[in-house]
Amino acid sequence: MNLMGLKRITIAQYERGLLSRNRSFEAVMEPGVHWLFDPLNRCDVKVYDVAIPEFEHPRVDVLITDARALIERYLMIVELGVPRGWPGLQERSLGLGAGAG
Repeated sequence: MNLMGLKRITIAQYERGLLSRNRSFEAVMEPGVHWLFDPLNRCDVKVYDVAIPEFEHPRVDVLITDARALIERYLMIVELGVPRGWPGLQERSLGLGAGAG
């Protein structure tokens, strides 16, 4: 709902939301009702179910690089393949909720 620039976002107990503003990651939204002031419609929230063990996001590498400390509070980052520090690509798998603790 968008009423005069206000958006109401509801995140259920088994969900987490990723808030982006101007297409840049800003925050992880925890369960509850959230109100966003967004008169220019520049905010976007993608809601993810924590019961699904693997987190899929089109820009997961950017999230890990730019917001690793925050993301690790909510996700367990599992790197497969080439060891860290080696040249080349690395495969990453993320699990929702596994890093919280």
